[in-house]
Amino acid sequence: MSSLDSAELIHRFATATGGAGDDGLRLSRWIDAAWERLADFCQAQRVEAGDTVITAGNTEQTLYLVCRGSLEVAYVARPALTMSIVSRVPAGGVVGEQSFFDASPRSANVWAVEDSELLRLEWRDFERLAANDARLGFEFCSALGGLLARRLRTTTARMGP
Repeated sequence: MSSLDSAELIHRFATATGGAGDDGLRLSRWIDAAWERLADFCQAQRVEAGDTVITAGNTEQTLYLVCRGSLEVAYVARPALTMSIVSRVPAGGVVGEQSFFDASPRSANVWAVEDSELLRLEWRDFERLAANDARLGFEFCSALGGLLARRLRTTTARMGP
């Protein structure tokens, strides 16, 4: 198994993000150098189909960029502990953004539907990125805010009037 290169993965993510629909980051103005700068603060991770990426209740402040493959997100309903699949996140998509921002326990389980390649961004690494390049940090944070807003609108629309 070959080692993963964060710079190569970020290019896959940047190429795929336009096709990820509401799950993608809208950073169309970013040039390769901006994506590569972000990759400098991420860790590459390979997961196999069925592997858990996020477990509901965990408290890590980590964001995942899906560079290849796809992930499935399921909400765990209490008290019966039944799972409802919420979405499938394709290459170019992002998961983990809620806990990334608010440090609250994870609200869903996420696993790989197929063999996948991810980039992990820890909150502390994002803080270093933003301290080193405030503009890049602001643009990335704004794109994540847009992603959260789109997902909230989708959820609100599902609930009806």
